[in-house]
Amino acid sequence: MTLNKDRPQLHNTLAIKQFNTRFQPGDSVLYLPRPDMPPEWDRIYTSARMEDGVAVVELAGREGVFPISVIHAMPVETTRVRAPQNDASLWQLVTAFVCGFAAATLVTLSIAPAGAVAPESIVIECDEPAEFAAVEEDVA
Repeated sequence: MTLNKDRPQLHNTLAIKQFNTRFQPGDSVLYLPRPDMPPEWDRIYTSARMEDGVAVVELAGREGVFPISVIHAMPVETTRVRAPQNDASLWQLVTAFVCGFAAATLVTLSIAPAGAVAPESIVIECDEPAEFAAVEEDVA
């Protein structure tokens, strides 16, 4: 008798495990709200889990949880290739940052500074106010 009671839970547990293996948070999926409606594009927000005896998942663009039975894979042509996991440790990231900073500093120091002109040698040529008024009267 207990074998029949455990069967639906075992089925849901296996379905959740298979769903989480197939889809990861951030993956593109098609959400089918009802059979008579066209599927809508969305992204997985959380891994699938059991809630009130139903296997559910959260979507990024919608409120609430949805049964995994209404979530379908995107066509192969439209899916992005999943990036491999990056297991860079902290010392590798710090080393990369320090090397980049050192290279930028060396490039900056190798460029000659811009030449400046002393303020005393700057000459601004402009007309005297009386000359400008005389030119306007001649034109008129």
